[in-house]
Formats: sequence, structure tokens, C-alpha cells
Amino acid sequence: MGGKSSSSQSTSNLQTTNNIVNDGDYAGVGGNVTHDESSNDNSVDNSQEWEIDIDNSQEWDIDNSVENDGDFAGNSGNINVLDGGAIKGAFDFASDALSFGEKALDANKDVSKAAIDAANKAAATAAKTAADAIKENGRVVDASLDFAGDAVKQVGNTANTAINEVGDFGRSTISDFSEFSLDAVTELSDSLRNATQTQLNNSAQTVAQIAQSASEDKAIISELAKNTALQGQDIVAEQAGQMIKYMAIALGVIGIAVAITAMARSK
Repeated sequence: MGGKSSSSQSTSNLQTTNNIVNDGDYAGVGGNVTHDESSNDNSVDNSQEWEIDIDNSQEWDIDNSVENDGDFAGNSGNINVLDGGAIKGAFDFASDALSFGEKALDANKDVSKAAIDAANKAAATAAKTAADAIKENGRVVDASLDFAGDAVKQVGNTANTAINEVGDFGRSTISDFSEFSLDAVTELSDSLRNATQTQLNNSAQTVAQIAQSASEDKAIISELAKNTALQGQDIVAEQAGQMIKYMAIALGVIGIAVAITAMARSK
């Protein structure tokens, strides 16, 4: 048998090196790595802060103290008091009232005296006025010597008219003055009423004297006019009558003024 020999040798050397260097943030981590760089910040603050300031404090300031510093301080029980001060005050009041009454009487006396003095002055003024009227009438008589005898009738009529007017006015004045005085007298004292009555009597007498003087002057004028001539006798006669009437008016006004003055002083 023969043999056959065959020899074959083959050598293969294949070397593959895959070196992976991983030294980052994920070194040593296998598998898929997902890197998410998104940032979520969830910060929730549920904290609560309470600040409560309540003041329920109460302050009481009560003063129940009793202060007794009068005349009877420190005393207790029943106290009988005789108020001498009040009694003295009553006596003083009575004394003052009595003094006031005396002063009132003195004042009333002064008012009465003043009223009487005023009445006397008014009477004196009336008498002087009457005397002046008589003198004036005398001058009128002297001036009438130039009058005519035919003026007797005219002068007589005019004089009678003047006398009648004086009488009527005098009576009216006395009546009005009496009524006025009556109202005033009821409010015045007895002394003032007597003084007012005296003034009324003086006024009445004065008016009567004026009327009597006018009558006498009329007779004189008539007698003289019989022997004179007729020139302006009616004008002069009328002036004489007006003069007498004005004097009567003045006397009435004076009397009323005296009464009013007395009333004012008494009040």
C-alpha cells in the first residue's frame, strides 16, 4: 500500500479593537440614556402669617370718697339747727323795707310840694298875664279915642262876640282840664289831688277875671266911642277880642302842663 501524505498549515490573525471612552456624566451606565436639560421649578409657599392685636383691657377709676368740711363735719345722728343767719336776714329785709317805705313817703311829700309850687307859679303867671292884658287893653282904649261915635254898635257886637268866645272856650277848657285832671288825680296821692284842685280853682278865677275885665273894657270903649269919629274901630275891636281869646288858651295850656308835670314826677 503505498501511502500519501499531505500537510497544510494556515494561520489567520484578526484583531479588532473598539475602544469606547466614556468618562462623562453617565460613565459606566449601559443602555439608552436620555438626557433632558429642561428645568422645572415647582415652589409652592403655603405659609400664612397672622398678626392679631386685641386689647380687652378695662380701666375703672371710681372715687367714692365723701368730703365733709361744713359746719357739721364729723357729726352723725340728728342735728337740730337754729338758722340764726336766716333770722338775721329776715330782720335786715324788714328793716330795708321800712327804710324804703320812709323814702317813698319822703319822695311823695317832695312830689306834692313840687306840685303845689308848680300850681302857685302857674297862678302867679296867670295873674301876671291878666295884668298885662289889662295894661294892653288900656293902651287899646287910649288908641280908640280917635274912633267914631257910630262905632258903638260895631264895637258892642264885636266885644260881645269876644266875650262869648272867651266864655265858651273857658268853659270848654275848664271841662276838658277837669276831665283830664280827674283821670290824673285817681293815680296820685291825696296831696297831689289837692294841689291839682287848687290849680283848677286858680285857672277858673283867672278866666273869670279876664271875662270881667273884657266886660269893663267894653263899657269903657263904648263910652269913649260916643265922642269919637269912625276910623278903623272894627279892626281894633277884633284884635282886642283875639287877644283875650289867646290869653284864655294860654291859661288852659299852662294848667294842663302843670298836671302832666306833676304826674310825671309822681311816677
